[in-house]
Amino acid sequence: TYMCTPYSNVSTGAKDDYNFFQSQLRIRVECAFGMLVQRWAILQSALPVGIVIHKAVGLMVALAKLHNFCIDQADGPILQSTSIDTSNILTNVLGH
Repeated sequence: TYMCTPYSNVSTGAKDDYNFFQSQLRIRVECAFGMLVQRWAILQSALPVGIVIHKAVGLMVALAKLHNFCIDQADGPILQSTSIDTSNILTNVLGH
């Protein structure tokens, strides 16, 4: 697995263009996560330490799909989740 990082000390050319587009993509991803955190309270605190990667990925995919479903259904304002919701997800879905 590789992580795309910006080039350092460039001001023109293809590397500068890459840095610009990489930065724009990072901003979009951060905004998307911000929307998910606003909608789903379980993301407002750290996930349990022992959670395996495939469960964390599954959780994020499920929350993103539910978020998109809510948008498609024009569900109105984002309601705040309760601590009971978060506890149920941790217990029943993630096994913690």
